[in-house]
Amino acid sequence: MNHIIVDKTYTVELLVTGSGVGTQSQQLYFPILQVLDQKLTQKVETYLVSNLTKSPGNVALANTNLIKVCYLNLQVGDVQQIWNIPLIDLINTRQSSGGGDPFVPFSYEFNNLPIIWAKSYVFIADLTKVAAANEALVFNIGYTDIPAKKPTPAMAKQRSAAHYTPHQFGR
Repeated sequence: MNHIIVDKTYTVELLVTGSGVGTQSQQLYFPILQVLDQKLTQKVETYLVSNLTKSPGNVALANTNLIKVCYLNLQVGDVQQIWNIPLIDLINTRQSSGGGDPFVPFSYEFNNLPIIWAKSYVFIADLTKVAAANEALVFNIGYTDIPAKKPTPAMAKQRSAAHYTPHQFGR
């Protein structure tokens, strides 16, 4: 398992319902995540039922067949910048030997991208893979605060000129 140094993490749950009968695919948008507004995303990972038995909302996690047909799409500013990352690639654990799929032993690093989560979504390519009435896609998002702007030499000169007046020193 790869360890990425992150400042903070936040867990997000998307509910996949079995009510999509008759439709082939679906886009599940992330809710408005105020805790991630004006933050920089460092990593995103997801889980299988073999990693967690229930989501934070007490819903069964998505089955492996469903995860294999889900793709993450991320909006950065006004641009859809990250297209169709397979969720199976965002699993940061390996199954035990003989357990089938060898999931990747690392997490994607997102280079501190300012992702707009309310415009980002998971694309489910095949809704027939939903096994239960409700299944949850759970994401752990590593993030950091947007750093304050560092003063440039011109800003420092303006600041010192603005605070100095000759009469302050008896001139």
